[in-house]
Amino acid sequence: PGDYSIEILAADHPFVGPKSFTAHAGSCNQLSLQFGPDTRLAGRVFAPDGTPLHRAHVLISPFALEGDLRLETDEDGFYHARGLQPGDYLIQVTKRGYRDTYYPGTDKRLLSESVTLAPGPDLANVDIRMAGETPLANVTLVLIGLGGRPVTSTPVSVSTVETFEGREDRVWRLGAKTDYRGRIGLASKVGAYLQVSVSMNRASMPNTDSDEPVGTGHAAFVVLGADHVHKVQLARPAPPGALPQTEPRP
Repeated sequence: PGDYSIEILAADHPFVGPKSFTAHAGSCNQLSLQFGPDTRLAGRVFAPDGTPLHRAHVLISPFALEGDLRLETDEDGFYHARGLQPGDYLIQVTKRGYRDTYYPGTDKRLLSESVTLAPGPDLANVDIRMAGETPLANVTLVLIGLGGRPVTSTPVSVSTVETFEGREDRVWRLGAKTDYRGRIGLASKVGAYLQVSVSMNRASMPNTDSDEPVGTGHAAFVVLGADHVHKVQLARPAPPGALPQTEPRP
């Protein structure tokens, strides 16, 4: 008696379930094991020069069904999926440091390929080549306080919107602590347009426990090189409903 799990070590078709069952004392348990279709999809991901890409992220999305499948390429750039339902799928590939959106001179906006999987054991093969490399950049924000001095060793909240070649690529928020020179580091791309909002709360100040912001700063700029430094001036919070003032977008 007890709970048991089921694992199929070798089969011609992917095992669907049941993956577990409970055995009761004095009873006879009869299980019907279900196997899915042997529909297979595979391919390789290459760099622009034809070199296989290790640890590229592959997203396989069905058009008519729910549930995405996320894979990662191996050392030789291969990805492999098995047991997919027959139908139409979209394959998207991303890897940091390589272009996956916006292709100048083409009508493509997203690095993706579509494929139709038919019932049966035939292998559908889809290879994808990245369109180009995007040089990475280390962005350093230097926070300047109300008194004109760097805000050192202080926890702050940073919200960032990254736009690259006309497309909003990433939006993220993080909590960080400035170093002894008032600096915070971000990772971006050379040529990206960043909109940054920084907030320093009372909770980060001595002898206070309020989350009310005591200093906020906004900046918008283009990342001009692999090591870009930009100062962000903190000011008192704007009145409710007021729009932040940022530098004009190029």
